[in-house]
Parts: sequence; structure tokens; C-alpha cells
Amino acid sequence: MAKFLSPLEVRCLRDGKRWTLLTDLRFIADDDQEICVPAGFITNFVHRRSAVPHDWICRTAYIPITKENADLYFLQGMIADGMAKWRARTLYNVVKYFGGSSYMPRTSDAQAIIMANKSISL
Repeated sequence: MAKFLSPLEVRCLRDGKRWTLLTDLRFIADDDQEICVPAGFITNFVHRRSAVPHDWICRTAYIPITKENADLYFLQGMIADGMAKWRARTLYNVVKYFGGSSYMPRTSDAQAIIMANKSISL
């Protein structure tokens, strides 16, 4: 079962719309993928802490995680945070179908890891 392994510690930036992580935020997904968002990462903090790992994955090109998995981790994080499943699924579908522009293309190294993992799982 997905869960957050650390609390969310943030400070609001001067613009009042963005927040910076004061400490690492650690999350473990249902597939045992552990995600550690580093202190200093800036987020808009839209959907509680569940959006932070998703935003970090999407904005960081060297992370070998597909958009599909990033979106699933977002769903799992919302449920782990106690959000009603129907609402979590609604927000998941929004990012799944309309959030593609926020996912940065992966570096060639990250893409190679993604492709190697796909070929192993076949």
C-alpha cells in the first residue's frame, strides 16, 4: 500500500502561490518504487502533498519514470493522504488526459532505463 514516509515541511514563497520544501519528502508507491523529492523543490502545492512527487517527476527530465507511472503515483498519493477515492480518481483522470504538457521529455539515459524496464517486463 502506498504511503508517505516523511512529513511535508514547506515554506510559502513571497508570491504567495508557490512553496519550497524545507526537507526531503519521501513516498513509496504500490509497486515499491520509492520517491524522494529533495528539499528546495518548488511546488504550487495544489492537491495537498500528493501533488509534490508527481510535479517533481514531471519536471525532472533525468528521472526514469513514465508519465503513466507518475500519474498512478499521484492517484496513490491522494488515496494515501485520505482523499475520497472518487475524488482522487477524478483528479487522476484530469492529469492523465490533460496534463501531458507538464511532463518534460526524459534524458536519453532516463529513456534507456525506461525502455529496458519495459522490455524486461514483457
